[in-house]
Amino acid sequence: PRDVTLGGGEIFVADTGNARVLVFSMDGVFSRQIDIDCYKIEYSQGFLYASHSSENTVVVADPQGNIKTVLGSPGIAGSDMEHMNFPQGVAVDQRGRIYVADYGNHRILVFNDLNDTTADALIGETGNPGSDMSHLKNPSDVKVTDGRLYIADSGNHRIVVYDIGEKGAESTGENTATFTPLYTIGVSGISGDDNAHFDTPWDIYVD
Repeated sequence: PRDVTLGGGEIFVADTGNARVLVFSMDGVFSRQIDIDCYKIEYSQGFLYASHSSENTVVVADPQGNIKTVLGSPGIAGSDMEHMNFPQGVAVDQRGRIYVADYGNHRILVFNDLNDTTADALIGETGNPGSDMSHLKNPSDVKVTDGRLYIADSGNHRIVVYDIGEKGAESTGENTATFTPLYTIGVSGISGDDNAHFDTPWDIYVD
């Protein structure tokens, strides 16, 4: 198993080696199996988001496993706004915008809603890794909370925090976002084993 997420009073486990998601009650009692192959999973607003990295897709399904949509082209890596290259973590904000850590393209893809199959925006520069605040290098995970986006920028050995303008979008009723870099945790581009450094941070969780 590679990942776990909670939602709808259930536990979802990415049982990657068996190409499935297992679902349990909050008491750990097995409920059902969902036949979706994935590396990372996220439950949000009644849907399960599952990144199938080797297939270059993110599958969006209901809690029973009925597929709603597929982001990316199955089996085809690419660098335009309709393709991904080994996607990893997925996050969803309160407006329904979907953020995908497009690991191989050194960027975060942003989809305005789950009916979009073409990304509406990106963070980073496609195919051009870097260690300043406008670039990423092999981002592996994303999380959203309270109007901020947290990125595990694994190749740069850091966590990058962005203001995504979520509160402003909520107040105006517009499904738009601005991306303003705020700060980093860790030293950009330098790994280490003391409390000020990371070495390839892969997952991030916020509560």
